[in-house]
Amino acid sequence: DHDGTTFSSQGAAVIGTLTDIAGDEYEIFSRTITHTFPTNGVYTITSSPTFRLVTLVNAPATPVTLQLTLDLRPSNTGTPLTVNPVILQLPVNTGNSVAIPLVDPDGDPISVRFATAAESGIASVPTVGGNQMSVTTAGVLNWNTTGGSVGQQFAVQLAIEENHPGFTTPGRVPLEFMVELVNVATNQPPTCVGPTGNLSAQVGTPFSVAFSATDPEGRALALNGQQLPPGAVLSPAGGSTNGSPSTVQLQWVPKLEHLGQSFPVTVVFTVSLRPTISTSS
Repeated sequence: DHDGTTFSSQGAAVIGTLTDIAGDEYEIFSRTITHTFPTNGVYTITSSPTFRLVTLVNAPATPVTLQLTLDLRPSNTGTPLTVNPVILQLPVNTGNSVAIPLVDPDGDPISVRFATAAESGIASVPTVGGNQMSVTTAGVLNWNTTGGSVGQQFAVQLAIEENHPGFTTPGRVPLEFMVELVNVATNQPPTCVGPTGNLSAQVGTPFSVAFSATDPEGRALALNGQQLPPGAVLSPAGGSTNGSPSTVQLQWVPKLEHLGQSFPVTVVFTVSLRPTISTSS
């Protein structure tokens, strides 16, 4: 069901500028939209057609389809929250395992799968050398990239579903991103340490956590934060470039209107063409 409302991306703010393996810059935009639905119920939000890059191995120049099932029935606060780098870079010719950050505001069980071709417009799951990417129901991507080539790019869309007790229709959130194969023999990824998982903050009490990153080659680290809570700041500021090792503080004072809300925060340290991420929610 839907209420006929159209949302626009106009006015979205740039929250990050990163670089892919070819050296091409890309920007990440964010916009918060507040909307009051007429009644409790299940609503479907569908994106307007856009097109993927022509260079993608498994979905070149295909229309992007994103469909969110928003469950606003009584006793359910909302759908799952997640975030991931727009381009997830993985080393070529090795086994890779990446956990996708996930949180549900009600603590409901979450299940993850690949979106179907009908849901996403992506005809096939990324595959190289006969090795197919897989994802666990807990949201862990696994892929042996042996047989792949540096610079190959693939489209991935996950369907993240909640299972609220007593409901037969799951809420669903789509998460689409690209996977890019890189050569770590010439550029080792930075390492990142800091708190992960679910963190709690008290209304009216200053909240602060620190993340640190180090680049093995000693290169400077660019910093970006995604999905920060309203009013939260990074110090040094997001968008800045700092020496290695580098430490950033996430600082926030929650307000009463934030009570019960969850925020899937991602802090991204980027060096050269290879990002590493640390997440908390």
